[in-house]
Amino acid sequence: MTSKAVKKKLNTIASELASLLSFSSQFDLSTGNINEVRVRIKCLPDISERFELLQTELENLEGHVPDDQRITERVLDAKQENSSSAPSVSEVTRLDGESSMRFPPIDAPKFNGDWQT
Repeated sequence: MTSKAVKKKLNTIASELASLLSFSSQFDLSTGNINEVRVRIKCLPDISERFELLQTELENLEGHVPDDQRITERVLDAKQENSSSAPSVSEVTRLDGESSMRFPPIDAPKFNGDWQT
């Protein structure tokens, strides 16, 4: 099933819940039939189960992106950001989700030959 079809079914469930909400807000205990309430309460577990199944299916459909497609997207993003040359080390680490912050360079200590100072 496509994500569009799943979304349509989820919209159907939303309209069912909206009609239940409308019924509950308009129901008057003194004039209404309690059996109407019981029938609607009995359908809630079914609606909930259908919602959970469809929501899980939608998450799987939209969340599943093949690894090669992710790699391709990262490479294309890097090329767009730095189209004139290859990505630098900081850009690659940024693409991997790590911080691109760098420490300032530190000069190596110079030894003058006197070990006591």
